[in-house]
Amino acid sequence: MNVGRLLGKLGIVEPRFVEIEGKMRVLPEEASALEAWLAARKGVKPKGSPSFLDRFLDTPSNALLKKGASLRLRCVRDGSAARLKYKGPGFVRNGLLYRCEFSSADARPEMAEAMRRQLGKSVTARISGTPILALYRKKKFEVDLGGAFLEPSLDRVSVFRIGKAGDPRPLAVFHEFENEIKTGDGSLEAKLERLDDLLEFNEIVRRKFRLRREPLDKYGRCASFLAKP
Repeated sequence: MNVGRLLGKLGIVEPRFVEIEGKMRVLPEEASALEAWLAARKGVKPKGSPSFLDRFLDTPSNALLKKGASLRLRCVRDGSAARLKYKGPGFVRNGLLYRCEFSSADARPEMAEAMRRQLGKSVTARISGTPILALYRKKKFEVDLGGAFLEPSLDRVSVFRIGKAGDPRPLAVFHEFENEIKTGDGSLEAKLERLDDLLEFNEIVRRKFRLRREPLDKYGRCASFLAKP
């Protein structure tokens, strides 16, 4: 797939906002072994252990969720900073999820335009807070490919529902393996050229730990717990 066709399919203009990643479900009892394997594997370097809190935003009728998009208010730096993060509707090809990703920290105008184009003004005007909170604890790693790099991570996500009194109530905890292809300058061409490396690494992890591909994004996974009785 060439750059122009991919941008057209995602409905955006600038290549640097394209995200390409693979996602797999991890059972709690597998998480420690997978983390240890990543830490010990040759060519894989640790990249930190960030944590942050997301409040998901949507319309009362969950229009973003139904479209496969997500918008969240993310608190970072122990709550001293916050930003909006938007991920648009995407598609899956060969087990990889292609979508656009924006942050108000460095792309506020571009994010607003993408939301208007992909969601429509009638939807964006009705967006407010959902009762879903997600606390992330990530173990991030990096694999240098020369001109691009992989960023595998093991995520532990605690899901909460905000009650009527404003108190968060725990719903679930889940683990997930993610692996994204990235470049220092955001070059989409360089990402596409190294997709085989991303697919190969993901296949090694899948076979070794017998993981299943995760069909839902984080918002969809968190919302699925809210829907359960």
